Amino acid sequence: MLLHQTLHGYRQGHNLLRSSINLPSADEDLMTIRSDWNEYVAPFGEDSSYITTYILPKSHLYVVAKTWYASEMSRPGCVWTHSFVFNLDNLTSEFDFRLLLSLFKRPNKNEKYDYDTPIDFSSVVCDDKFISLDSFSLEAIIYLYSNLIDRKELRFSAENTVKEYQSLVLTLLQYLPIEYVRGLSLCSGNAFNSNDSNSIVNLAFPSATKRSLHQIAERYKLSITTVPLGLFYIGTAIKKNESKVSNILRNFSSDIGGDRSKLIAVGELLYRLEHPESTPYSQILREISNVFPKGSGKNVKKSFLSPQII
Repeated sequence: MLLHQTLHGYRQGHNLLRSSINLPSADEDLMTIRSDWNEYVAPFGEDSSYITTYILPKSHLYVVAKTWYASEMSRPGCVWTHSFVFNLDNLTSEFDFRLLLSLFKRPNKNEKYDYDTPIDFSSVVCDDKFISLDSFSLEAIIYLYSNLIDRKELRFSAENTVKEYQSLVLTLLQYLPIEYVRGLSLCSGNAFNSNDSNSIVNLAFPSATKRSLHQIAERYKLSITTVPLGLFYIGTAIKKNESKVSNILRNFSSDIGGDRSKLIAVGELLYRLEHPESTPYSQILREISNVFPKGSGKNVKKSFLSPQII
């Protein structure tokens, strides 16, 4: 799988500096806008870097970018943005959004990096020690995931470290079926509470809002017992960084599509298969057939049912 790269920064204004891919002009224009500084300043004196993800309108390629404030530049407001551009339909089983954190390269005058050449992800050795999500409660993770699969727009104040929010954003993407990822734009840090015409963002942590994710999660505990079992199972897997579950959801992406009920049903199926004492297997088979009627869910059925039922 190829990851194309771009580098944006200051050259007579904020512009594209290097690239391994030729994109339609509308896509290039959007990347120039989205890669510019969104005025985010980290609340705890950190490096004020942030992750942004979005779809390109013409090529339909997906972008995952990291932006750093370029304090070494004489002109205020300059940033460096290193972006990865790739086709979601080509995602392989070994691809993990979380691993991108170790591949981003901030320009350094003492170190040359080739932004003009695409990366073969299968040949890259990445740091697979994922940043812990211990600072986010299970309730917070389920709340975020549930609202993202409903494609809602969420804004919360930055109460954790820059790296924790970057890891959270990429982890959420890793546990979403491809069709959901395609329709979502996430940002680990920005300055403002609202969208503009060029940057519809589904989840962000702006410094200008006082809405606390942790406080909402505390209230959400009151209704956690009413959360669908499949959603609870997926949320628990995200909290524990269980890659097995994310790989299964990736493999079943074509069956799930953008259907919330199918996604939750797959999560419930995985829970019941791990806890066979809770549900007779015959009931599991009936539930699969109900959620995925004849002619649909071929990958799910191939994995869990006999060939005669497909």
